[in-house]
Amino acid sequence: MNTRIYGILCFLLYGALPLSAQWAKTNGPPGIRATQFYESGNVLYVGTDAQGVYKSSDNGNTWVAANTGIDNRQVLSLAGDGTYIYAGTGATDTGTDGVYRSSNQGATWVAANAGIQDKSVNRLLVAAGQLFAGTVGQGVYKSSNQGTSWTNANGGALGSSSIYAMFYAASRLTVEADNYLFYTFDFGNNWFVDNGPTAFYTIDQILQKGDTVIAVAGSNTFWTHNGGVTWSNANLLDPNSQIDILGIDRKNDTIYAAHSEGIFRSLNWGVSWTNLPSSGLRFGKRYNYNFRISGPNFLISCEEIGIYKSSNKGSTWTQVPLNQFEAASTIDNALLVIGNTIYSGTHNDGVYSSTNQGDTWTKTGTANPLDTLSNAIIFAMLNPAPNIILAGACGYGLYRSADNGSTWTHITSGLPVQAGTGFACINTLALSGTKVIAATTEGIYYSSNNGLTWAATNIAGSQVLYSSGLAVNANVVVTGIFSPTLGSGIWRSTNSGVNWTLVNTSVMDVIAMGAGGNNHFYASNYNNNYVSSDNGLSWSAVGPGIPFDVGGFAILSFNQFVFI
Repeated sequence: MNTRIYGILCFLLYGALPLSAQWAKTNGPPGIRATQFYESGNVLYVGTDAQGVYKSSDNGNTWVAANTGIDNRQVLSLAGDGTYIYAGTGATDTGTDGVYRSSNQGATWVAANAGIQDKSVNRLLVAAGQLFAGTVGQGVYKSSNQGTSWTNANGGALGSSSIYAMFYAASRLTVEADNYLFYTFDFGNNWFVDNGPTAFYTIDQILQKGDTVIAVAGSNTFWTHNGGVTWSNANLLDPNSQIDILGIDRKNDTIYAAHSEGIFRSLNWGVSWTNLPSSGLRFGKRYNYNFRISGPNFLISCEEIGIYKSSNKGSTWTQVPLNQFEAASTIDNALLVIGNTIYSGTHNDGVYSSTNQGDTWTKTGTANPLDTLSNAIIFAMLNPAPNIILAGACGYGLYRSADNGSTWTHITSGLPVQAGTGFACINTLALSGTKVIAATTEGIYYSSNNGLTWAATNIAGSQVLYSSGLAVNANVVVTGIFSPTLGSGIWRSTNSGVNWTLVNTSVMDVIAMGAGGNNHFYASNYNNNYVSSDNGLSWSAVGPGIPFDVGGFAILSFNQFVFI
């Protein structure tokens, strides 16, 4: 985190210390992670990562919140039985809540989780008068009273498994547990493993019509015409591509499988596939989660940008306006203030700015949703000189603005390229004297001209597997490095990041670093927190008070206070 972010937080914290802290959510930046679709009657539902459930009564053209009682929940799965709509939730900051249900088309939700309240529910299935829940790392649970109570259905076999798919056909319940299909004839009392051609594949998408089932694992499909007794061999949808399938659905007997760049179509229930030309879908390193056909519309749910829609069978796509959803974008430690303007990077939607304390947000630098900045994961931001903003991305290198974000230039000169993944991720940016320093997934780089061009340090290149965290006290800089070749641990520079020396090999996997007065530095990893009182030369664990085995993701120090 850069020093200007510290300045914002210092001001907020210092002003709030003698008062009762009060927080209000801003109106952006816009963004929502949409997960799984489910349709019941004329109502289409979608789960979200942080805002419960939304619903649409016009095949996904417009959406409204349907989350009273389930708001602020991560919804991983949806199902229904004609009486209730069920939502399987995942772990959030408030804990894990198992299953919720609604009897009024999502107007209100109540917990239906006795016996499953502490589980993340990845899949839900209604079959044979039972409600089944596939969990993350805890196998299968079942309810015979519409979710009022739940019992273990692991049969002593699946208790530590993650369940990625489920279907019921020909009197047998089949689940994908980790990377094997298991099946049961007695609703989970006894399980049998399928050692056929699906073994070792992780099936996560199912399309069923009676005893005919198409199963998708990554870019491969399988099919069965006898409810899962026998399966076809793996069928790669496109031999020239390894694009993973994010969902599969049908319109009559035409099968469509969606991927991040468009649609495959099969006219023979999965035996052969054709890749259909598509345009308008946004690219980037975001996750695409689910695919659904609703009336005339094809719908894809995405990370950060919500839902994309096609009304011509996947030929062209448009984004459903994000103002239909409450803002829930992901911010990766990338905040910056210049004067009265706040800048925020997002996890897959570039950079936004606000001039009114977060009431409204504007995307900076571009009106084109298909350029690289619009689709960048921004991990770090820095204001090294007047009017200049640097935005460090993952996969696309660095962006630089010389006019406070109005226009941007894609900076690549001197920055590392990783084979098959584009430019290395820029995890942290910092300023020491006249040098801008970047911690990347291929080590440390520096710039002497405010980010226009870059040079490698002595801890850079493919021999460095990861670097993260930068903290600066005048011309002394520290960072965390993972490199089996050069040495892993904390490295230190005394000339503003140009040359580095390994000073500690016991503090590994550094996530965050901070600088304090009186020659103090701080570092955190996943399991512990450390302090140096001699400007980074020696390190020891911080004093008591932080729970055991708890690391930090951000560090702030000012006056005599340290926040982790």
